[in-house]
Amino acid sequence: LPNSLSSQSFRWSVGILCNFVHGLEAVIRCDWCSCCIEMKWNRREMTPNPLLIVYRKFGRHFAAADGLSATNTAPWRHSMSGVVCNTPDLSQVAAKIDSLKKWTVTTYKTTKQSICENLGKVERTVDKELEDQIESLRDLHRRYNQVFLMAKVFNTHFHRFNEAQKSLAESIYQLSLKESTLHSECSSNSESLRSMAHNGELLERALTFFLSSLRTLCEKTIEDTLLTVHNHDQARLEYDVHRHEVEAALRQQPNASSDSIAVAYQRCEAQREKYERLKEDVKVKMALLEENRLKVMRKQLLLLHNALMAYFSGNAKALQSTMEQFGADDHDISSGVAPSFLEQ
Repeated sequence: LPNSLSSQSFRWSVGILCNFVHGLEAVIRCDWCSCCIEMKWNRREMTPNPLLIVYRKFGRHFAAADGLSATNTAPWRHSMSGVVCNTPDLSQVAAKIDSLKKWTVTTYKTTKQSICENLGKVERTVDKELEDQIESLRDLHRRYNQVFLMAKVFNTHFHRFNEAQKSLAESIYQLSLKESTLHSECSSNSESLRSMAHNGELLERALTFFLSSLRTLCEKTIEDTLLTVHNHDQARLEYDVHRHEVEAALRQQPNASSDSIAVAYQRCEAQREKYERLKEDVKVKMALLEENRLKVMRKQLLLLHNALMAYFSGNAKALQSTMEQFGADDHDISSGVAPSFLEQ
């Protein structure tokens, strides 16, 4: 072990090296003692001080160099013949570095392709009909999100209104106990407010169930389809990258070996097959989404309309009947949990 191990500059160098590999589950090996240190990083947790980790792992070396009593923290084992170092396996590190390299190259090429497409410098693969459907779906998603947001606001304000109505009914009732001359008038008003508050609770449950259905549509069903659309767009970018590489190779190096051209063409064909497969997946999911969305939302909007009309007209029986329709599928209305559209 070199004497410079105890120097401050070496410690800072180790810290910089550890920060460089931050985000990877890497294995750092010591060239001087053939030992290895495993450092597992987690972005969701507080990142530990990398210098402190290395200092603890090499506590024997640092403590001995600083003139302190070191504990048995050296990452080796003892035998009768002396110290035996554990031989590390470099395959995991090589695989992770190779994976990172491929991801970096792919990201660079697809980003460059996207920028060139936006600037109009390269041609892109276009499916006009599918792209129009995707853009229509994204616009529909924004509109459903707006309806969901406004429904949440309405439900919040209506809940506060209903609570205030209950409080007013209780206050008038308490007043009737003290005002004997106004007892009949206070009682009638209190009963009316309590009846309206009860109907308001039923309407709140209907609104909660409607919100749950909208949440399922916006945050699960449509999002799942848009995730497939994103994968399709990424596959299309990668296919265009390989296609342009083949075209550039044929144009700039017409005398290139047939083997290299065949390999590039094979990669392009594999990416094209992936792109076509994802395009079919997008079409299928959009068709299923269209069918289930219309079927479920038509029912939900009709039931919500009936509940609103029954509440504001004061028809308690019609409101109760509407709530029974909300629970016709044996769902827990009070919890407001609606099933996924795909489950239906």
